[in-house]
Amino acid sequence: AVLLEKAWAKANLGYANIVKGLPIEVFRTLTPFCIIPIDIPKEDHESLWENIKLTEKNNCIMTATVKEGTPGIESVGLIKDYSFILVSTREEIDKKDKKINLLKMRNPYEDGNWVGDYSDGSELWTDEMKKKFDYKGPSEDGTFFINYEDLLLYFHLINILIPLRPCICQTIKISKEDAAKYNILKIKFGEKGVFSFSIERQVTRFHKDLKVDHEMIENVLLAKIYKEDKR
Repeated sequence: AVLLEKAWAKANLGYANIVKGLPIEVFRTLTPFCIIPIDIPKEDHESLWENIKLTEKNNCIMTATVKEGTPGIESVGLIKDYSFILVSTREEIDKKDKKINLLKMRNPYEDGNWVGDYSDGSELWTDEMKKKFDYKGPSEDGTFFINYEDLLLYFHLINILIPLRPCICQTIKISKEDAAKYNILKIKFGEKGVFSFSIERQVTRFHKDLKVDHEMIENVLLAKIYKEDKR
């Protein structure tokens, strides 16, 4: 994720030009892979935790974005609209038989450091908990721990990049005139595999004079033909 951000800054002629950008914008532009945005408030919390663990197991790239307008953001060291890298998850049982779900995250910036529960210097880091979560103290690369409840409270969006390897990517460009109509594409697969489909507009970041048409509806309807009509 850090390398993608550096490439994104290079493509936009400097970090100053990528302020207020979102990870999904970077993922879609620089990679051909499938991206899954997750709206945290709309998810079942138990299912979301299991999905995050599964995503980590499959070596996907994950980022989490701080929710704007949540009271107390500044008091815990977070900055609105900042996106952090979600590195890994871990769940353990403490002395009171309470399950503790922690996420290891990384802050690639110099500001916006987490100071809440399980942050560096938190009193919750007992010798037992340090051993269970392999916590070795403050790091120099911006990594920190946060409990799952605080992620749900202060973050609103998770973006998942699923790298498919090996990957074959094909792009079909549709003119603006054709995009205003229905388009039907027939794709035949020679063998089984994992496939993803997406539809994208031109990125206004690279086309400053491009007028965004909010009236245009973008929908993709997939249908499977089980037995083709030979006629």
